[in-house]
Amino acid sequence: MPATTLPVVRVRSGSRSARRRQPPGALLVDRRQAWRDFYARGLLHALNGDPARLAAVTTQAEQRLQRLVVPRQGVLDRWRCTVDLCGRARQVLEHAGAVDDQRTRQRLLAGIRHETTVAVFGENSAVAEQSAEQLLEELGHIDGDDQDYGDG
Repeated sequence: MPATTLPVVRVRSGSRSARRRQPPGALLVDRRQAWRDFYARGLLHALNGDPARLAAVTTQAEQRLQRLVVPRQGVLDRWRCTVDLCGRARQVLEHAGAVDDQRTRQRLLAGIRHETTVAVFGENSAVAEQSAEQLLEELGHIDGDDQDYGDG
């Protein structure tokens, strides 16, 4: 899958009738999982897709989780969720082939920015259209850029 192609996901609702109305072949995911995937991409964006920074955040979250002396359920759940988000973010990087490829990483981040804009402002077709135009412009810049991204 190219780095900027993100899968279309239908969120599973609680009623059977809603599930029957889904198009054939639609990928159904739990609402909680869909939000976690969304936040994992946001984490990647906040870290500029940097695998080293993501690894550091993951390590810190895992250490905090292990150091909980008397784990209160809410605190335990938050740190488990943080570790899960870090793992999901790593999977996105790996699946996109962006761990060791800076250009692919930049394409992925451009796609994440567009996906976030559409998710938040998608009801406004002008905003979605402008975001799509910006995405194409940014991808053109990334693809046409002869900059050495230091991919090793």
